[in-house]
Amino acid sequence: SVNAHTVPKWYEDCKFGIFIHWGIYSVPAFAPHTWELGEVDSKEWFADNPYAEWYYNSLNIGKGPTYKHHIEKYGKDFKYEDFIPMWKAENWDPKQWAEIFKEAGAEYVVLTTKHHDGFCMWPTKWTDHNISRSPYKGGKGDLIREVSAACRELDMKFCIYLSPWDMHEKSFGTEKYNDFYVKQLEELLTNYGPVYLLWFDGAGVDSKVNGKQTPFDWERIFKKARELQPDLSLIHI
Repeated sequence: SVNAHTVPKWYEDCKFGIFIHWGIYSVPAFAPHTWELGEVDSKEWFADNPYAEWYYNSLNIGKGPTYKHHIEKYGKDFKYEDFIPMWKAENWDPKQWAEIFKEAGAEYVVLTTKHHDGFCMWPTKWTDHNISRSPYKGGKGDLIREVSAACRELDMKFCIYLSPWDMHEKSFGTEKYNDFYVKQLEELLTNYGPVYLLWFDGAGVDSKVNGKQTPFDWERIFKKARELQPDLSLIHI
């Protein structure tokens, strides 16, 4: 149980951290002011989702405030992927971010490497749905490398969020998706130095949300994560 799980010493001592959601959903940056999760029936809630990072899912539902906003502002033929060339981040400075976090008292930073839309903020070799397709640094940027380096420089612990649900990947919903997910996990846990916490997300892991009962091999996933980073803490909600 959670109560029996040993919390790592570093986490006990870290009273404040920063959780970052940044992706192509940050271009439209829209969500209606509605309600919190659990307050209404799930089908109604997902159509009126108050989280901008769920923009793609709201478009797929085909109704609700986000869908209406998208049609009115961008047009019915404007696809979610059409936001990728608009994600430029030309004024972004990872060191400035880190300095602000440190000044605020943060001791760890959790970066969303991939949210439910499947867009990867690092140049993964397992899908072209990633940051290399954006104009950022001429397609040579790597948000994970830059943020992790900035955190280490100021002695903040770098942590990652990797969404199990992937609305873009065709193998999602099949056994084959476990291979895809583990390969991405291997990239993140071998190429960016120490990672102190891996945050999974329970959203979309069963048919109640995405319509697919995905056979996740959690034992394999957790084992691989611990094999690559033995001191890693795992959070799954």
